[in-house]
Amino acid sequence: MKARPSSPDGGPPRAGSGAGPDRPAAAEAPAGAPTARAAPAGTVTIEVDGVGLVAESGRSVAAALLAADVRTLRHTAAGEPRGLFCGIGTCFDCATTIDGVAHVRSCVTPVADGMRITTTPGEDDAP
Repeated sequence: MKARPSSPDGGPPRAGSGAGPDRPAAAEAPAGAPTARAAPAGTVTIEVDGVGLVAESGRSVAAALLAADVRTLRHTAAGEPRGLFCGIGTCFDCATTIDGVAHVRSCVTPVADGMRITTTPGEDDAP
């Protein structure tokens, strides 16, 4: 009897698991080895709290800020830091001021060239 392929937990293979008739199994990089990333299709220049940054076009503002290691996007009235939480526009933890418009959810707003983003330290920026 021929052995059937299985997933690491012994169950049936999962969709998108890598190997298949049209796609060979991906080789794993050794621990600590740098991984290759596809070159960005394009970039835009944005300004965050007065500092110029280059971001990949097509990303959300929140993703561009995370890539630039900006984790705190606003603060509550009590001074508690807030950042990306739901990532789908439901909560307002990622609210920033973008091009002068307050309370913009950065997780669902795509970056645009010349965009000016202001995080809001010490303010309750929820609508």
